[in-house]
Amino acid sequence: MEIPVYILLVLMSSVYLYVIVSINHKWGARAEMRDINKQMKELQKEMSEAEKRNDKVKLSQIQAKQVDIMGRMSKTMFKSMVPMIIILPVAAVLFGHIGSAYGDVFFKLPFGIPILHESNIWSAVEFVILILFVMGLLVNTLFYKAVEKLNLKKEVN
Repeated sequence: MEIPVYILLVLMSSVYLYVIVSINHKWGARAEMRDINKQMKELQKEMSEAEKRNDKVKLSQIQAKQVDIMGRMSKTMFKSMVPMIIILPVAAVLFGHIGSAYGDVFFKLPFGIPILHESNIWSAVEFVILILFVMGLLVNTLFYKAVEKLNLKKEVN
């Protein structure tokens, strides 16, 4: 029994998405960025209070803290690029394989996406990109929100 091409493409997309999420979860800097954003909000609040009181000493202390936090933020942003450096070559191999193995396969979808793809005829690579986009949105919305809620509950307890 032969597995239909669209099932194979969905499975490949699912495995690739799992790899992306795992890499981002392991090497991404979401928790650090959340901490930095929290500290920046606190500093903004302190700064507005110090400005209201016209407290020059406090303002200079806050500015020194902001410089420190901005340095941490740039390091954290670089750390968040590491997963992308790993993921891009994998994507090139995946899309290259799909293009060569399924280059003559096209899918007729019941819709077109006006800005991205006027036609409702999609090549195998375009189909995989569409699947990854939709699944990525779902994973990003559901998985990361659930992880953040769990982390917030741990912080409260």
